[in-house]
Amino acid sequence: MGKIWMSGGGGGADLDVITAGAEDVLASKVIVDKDGEPLVGTMKNQGDWGFQELTAGSAVAIPEGKHGGGGKVTAKSLASQTPGDSAAGHILAGRTAWVNGSKITGTIPSQAGGTLTPSTSAVTANCSGKYMTSNYTIPAFALPPANALRKGYSYTLYGKTVTGAMQIFVNTPTNVTGNETGVTILSGSDTGSVLFTSDKKINFNSYSNQTVVLRLNTAVNLTDYKYLKFTIASAFTTSAGSSAKAKIGVATNSNGTGITYSNEVEVAPSSKDVVVVLDVTGLSGMYFVYISSYATKPGYSQGGRNCVFALSNS
Repeated sequence: MGKIWMSGGGGGADLDVITAGAEDVLASKVIVDKDGEPLVGTMKNQGDWGFQELTAGSAVAIPEGKHGGGGKVTAKSLASQTPGDSAAGHILAGRTAWVNGSKITGTIPSQAGGTLTPSTSAVTANCSGKYMTSNYTIPAFALPPANALRKGYSYTLYGKTVTGAMQIFVNTPTNVTGNETGVTILSGSDTGSVLFTSDKKINFNSYSNQTVVLRLNTAVNLTDYKYLKFTIASAFTTSAGSSAKAKIGVATNSNGTGITYSNEVEVAPSSKDVVVVLDVTGLSGMYFVYISSYATKPGYSQGGRNCVFALSNS
């Protein structure tokens, strides 16, 4: 047990009550320990230590030692730590966010998707300004098959097109010559003659082995027909021993090129109602109609009289 004897009497101080160590005493300050020996303090004097701009979620270690009581740990402002440009209309309803130091509650409504059924008028999905929680589905559409649409007709739906392939044939034959305005000779002898009569019938001659090619002036639509028929009511000849050979054809050109011809038939002097047939089943659209003929005996004219064209399906 240590004691310090005080001058003037009265006994000494009991040192056993001393519990402070060097770390409990400011640096450079001296006390006595339990044994009465001098003890120099080691505690740092931090004074008014402080820390500026502490950010949210971070920490700062406070140094050990004596603090004067005037120090502060200062956090950055909430506004500086929550910068942004969002408003309530940018945030889902019921959700919150801190923006520039203020707490904002969102106002964007949520909406589930659904099915939009196409119609003959515009259909609008009312989703402007809303948050979609699922997809909108537009049912697939089906185009009609090509064989359900008339040949040459195109049907377009939502940018998809199908072109018809169904051939519709009419039941009633059409008199092509009845709608004609005239004929044009494209080649042949000047002696050969072509006459378009007032009752819309054709008389044609060819002379002395020379081929005459003539064309109806008006194109015809072959789309709905299978056959083009040319009926020669009677023959014309200047010699009993001669005959004419004739065939018919069609082409999209009016200049006599690219012609598709029928088989050739003979028109003998005694011939009546000779029919020349051209199969036009695979053709559609507008075509010019041609006649080609020549005489089989030199020096004579042969041909046909009161001839007519017709379109038919039988």
